[in-house]
Amino acid sequence: MLTLLAILAHIVWTLVMVFRGRSEGRGATWRRSGAAGEQELTYDELLRLMARYVHGGEFRRAIGAMMLALLRRLDAVRIVVFHRSKTNGDYVREFPASGAGRTEFRRFALAFDMIAYGGMRCTPEVFGKMKSLFDQVQANVRKES
Repeated sequence: MLTLLAILAHIVWTLVMVFRGRSEGRGATWRRSGAAGEQELTYDELLRLMARYVHGGEFRRAIGAMMLALLRRLDAVRIVVFHRSKTNGDYVREFPASGAGRTEFRRFALAFDMIAYGGMRCTPEVFGKMKSLFDQVQANVRKES
């Protein structure tokens, strides 16, 4: 099941990259160039950036900062090892199968891919659901560490 989801996410990502030039003006896809500098930020800096994006109504960008913050946190507690070359699928596979929060992290990563690369509409309600998963993953990780 997880392999099929990873393949689907890869297909979506590939299609987005192929048609990226056609959709640049619509803003439906995640812009990796904007995220490149954000990858260097700390967990706390990413949380502040996420709050700033939310305050400005930029929910898609807030979710991008949220994903990076979560990866930073998971790296800090040695559940995954953050590296800019890894895909979200790589992180899902790296997350220990018996680890608390793995299911929520997998759901978060899949939803993120649909928002960031699949052009899924990002509303305040979608942001709220993503934030809930974000909080659940972190709560489960804290219990285990």
